[in-house]
Amino acid sequence: MAMPSRCFSFAPTPELGRTLSRSKIAAALRRGDGSTTSSGELRIQLALRVEYLEAPPTIASAYETIARSHPALRLIDLHGRDHRARSDALGAF
Repeated sequence: MAMPSRCFSFAPTPELGRTLSRSKIAAALRRGDGSTTSSGELRIQLALRVEYLEAPPTIASAYETIARSHPALRLIDLHGRDHRARSDALGAF
């Protein structure tokens, strides 16, 4: 199971990810596609709590900034696609 991108707003770093409760994970899943299962929540929680090699603090901080920005960047991208589609539609006239 892939980590939903909405979870990044709750836990943009591995350190914060290890602290996520199952209820926070469930909330992120519900915001994503509206579905959640206790087995899915548990699998995500266990995956987040596994010890991995840690990045140096500078890299971890940069990654955190990117992960926190991800939802806003998606909105900007969607807005741009919508604008281009409308421009193309108007250009057809």
